[in-house]
Amino acid sequence: MSTTLKHLRAPDYRNVPWKNGGGSTTEIAVSPAGATVAGSFDWRISMARVLGSGPFSPFPGVERVIVQLSGEPMCLEHGDYASHELSRLTPYRFPGEWPTVGRLAGGEARDFNVMTRRGAASASVEGLRLGAAATADRTVDTEIALVFAVSGRMTVAVREGRSGETEAAELAAGETALIERSSSQAAPQLTLTSADATELLLVRIRLRSQDG
Repeated sequence: MSTTLKHLRAPDYRNVPWKNGGGSTTEIAVSPAGATVAGSFDWRISMARVLGSGPFSPFPGVERVIVQLSGEPMCLEHGDYASHELSRLTPYRFPGEWPTVGRLAGGEARDFNVMTRRGAASASVEGLRLGAAATADRTVDTEIALVFAVSGRMTVAVREGRSGETEAAELAAGETALIERSSSQAAPQLTLTSADATELLLVRIRLRSQDG
């Protein structure tokens, strides 16, 4: 197969400090490989525990999508720009240069973050809930796709149309399938099958070169 599928587990992730030093985040994937949070990454996917209210790190030139995974709804305040209360599994997009403070009503929260540098990449995020033994089909029409299992157990299968070849990974909660393809090939088909009730996030990342 010219499309590759990598099964990422907790030992494949890395813990890195927040840019503002206020906490730490679990980095799931980043490009270029090894790019630092303060460096010029093209795209970066991570998750973090938020233990209390406080400021977010600024990321000028970066578009952010955040999804709350657990905890009481967190409110993001952007000064004079906007204010938004997060809902579980519902993506929220905002510019990385906006001043941002996260307000927690109580306890702690866990969130999932997708960051793309303008001019290098763009991203979309979809939250899905599947009942037991349910199936959802999607097309991988971008160069990068990522499936993150929020809860439950599931199988991620990628099939290339011309060859019919299939590659698959079985994910437990907290694990990730990272799919990479050449922009020159036909878009492969993605089949998501739950073993039990499952929550997941599907991230599609389009590289700037693909936009022409």
